[in-house]
Amino acid sequence: MKIILTGATGLVGAECVRLALNNPQITEVVALARKPVTVPDGASRSKLRSVVVEDLSQEYSEDVKEQLSGAHACIWNLAITPSKARALPANDVSKVCLDYTMTGIKTMASVASTEVPFRFVYTSGALSERDPSKSLWLNPEYRKMRGEVENRLLDYAVDTAGKVEVQVTKPGLIDHAGRFAAARTLLSATGLSNINVSELAAAELNQALGGFDKDTLMTTDLVRIGREALWNS
Repeated sequence: MKIILTGATGLVGAECVRLALNNPQITEVVALARKPVTVPDGASRSKLRSVVVEDLSQEYSEDVKEQLSGAHACIWNLAITPSKARALPANDVSKVCLDYTMTGIKTMASVASTEVPFRFVYTSGALSERDPSKSLWLNPEYRKMRGEVENRLLDYAVDTAGKVEVQVTKPGLIDHAGRFAAARTLLSATGLSNINVSELAAAELNQALGGFDKDTLMTTDLVRIGREALWNS
């Protein structure tokens, strides 16, 4: 199986790369990023192909399309986090979160394997809001923008009449090496539950490989699936 991974230099993306490289079901891992991706510690080097695209909102070159061709699935972990988004213009945040994602899925679907439906796992967030009319007290513009991405992806999958399947994962706070301790105030204010980065990456990889339980997975779903996948690995 050939899988495409984005956001491979980030927290969740790097863990997805590590697990994918060590998974015997996967024959090739294509890490699509704006800069070269290196092999994480403890992972096999032989299956990794790093593909660099500086502007992922523009049409991909024929060379890049060729390197993506024949893929069976993608796990999309590329986005601007809420904390970083506050320091950037809204248009720049939307370009990365929305334009990059929609250009990516459409391009990948056009060159994907036709053996099975192309599976696209999109990492969003527990607070993303799909209803644009809803009144929100915390970071409303960002949350609705991420919800719009979810809506567009799910609608796109419907429009392909089964050729593309989309799953949205909506984790709460992602715990890794003590990072969660610094976010306890946020947790208490929002009621978010946490998930370990390895559990999240394992859950997403499990769904990309075996098919989707449902089109949206919340933290409790992800923890359950991720723990089971790690236990069986």
